[in-house]
Parts: sequence; C-alpha cells; structure tokens
Amino acid sequence: MTTAARLLRTCDAPVNVISRQVGTSRYAFTHAFKRQYGSPPAGYRRQAHLTAGRAF
Repeated sequence: MTTAARLLRTCDAPVNVISRQVGTSRYAFTHAFKRQYGSPPAGYRRQAHLTAGRAF
C-alpha cells in the first residue's frame, strides 16, 4: 500500500491503473486502502494535493 499511496500523491494516473500496478482489482484496492489509510484512494489523493498546495 505504501507504493500505491506514493503514486496517488505523485502522479495523476487513474485509481484503476494504480490498482493494477499494485496487483489487485480496483474494488479490493479501494477497500484495503481505506482500511489502512482511513479514506478511499480518491479522497487520499485530493487531501494530499491540497496539503501540498496543488489544485486537483
């Protein structure tokens, strides 16, 4: 999940592409990510971009 979190913070690839890069379906990825980080991947990306001062 740390690789996925880094990709969400640093690139604009869609969540389904990132989920495939880490070897899982989007559904399983979204649920596992939310369990580990407390928010779904899209929300995590949005918050990371806001924190970094990047508009998304």
